[in-house]
Amino acid sequence: MFLIIPALVALSFIFLFAGLAMAPQPTPVQSRLRTYGTTQPRTLREIEMAEPFSERVILPIIRAISALLTRLAPQRNIEEVRHKLDMAGNPNDWTAADFYGVRGLAAIVLCGLLLLPAFLLNAPMLELVLFGGVGLVMGFILPNF
Repeated sequence: MFLIIPALVALSFIFLFAGLAMAPQPTPVQSRLRTYGTTQPRTLREIEMAEPFSERVILPIIRAISALLTRLAPQRNIEEVRHKLDMAGNPNDWTAADFYGVRGLAAIVLCGLLLLPAFLLNAPMLELVLFGGVGLVMGFILPNF
């Protein structure tokens, strides 16, 4: 009995100090208030730079290319692409215009990738035109598969 009481007192002190040493977990409301209270007003540049690179740079490029290609494409082709996207489950919530933009961007990128070695090797103009044309056509057609 003499050993049990001091052991319980010692155990209670251990639990008391352990409880005081643990930091209390803030509630979700307290953590949100803390983050809002400590932030400084952000400038427009900081707000824009907080967006992902794909939304700041790539998406506007795709939309500009898609606007051009959608104007040039026959309506039947646009409806066919829309139907294919619906059949595929509409990945990434793309519209037909978005898909045309991706196809156009792929054509430009592949054209550039094929022309770069040709420029570095000082290829004749006929080969540059050929590589550029093949890159544009392949880049526009490959996203369909």
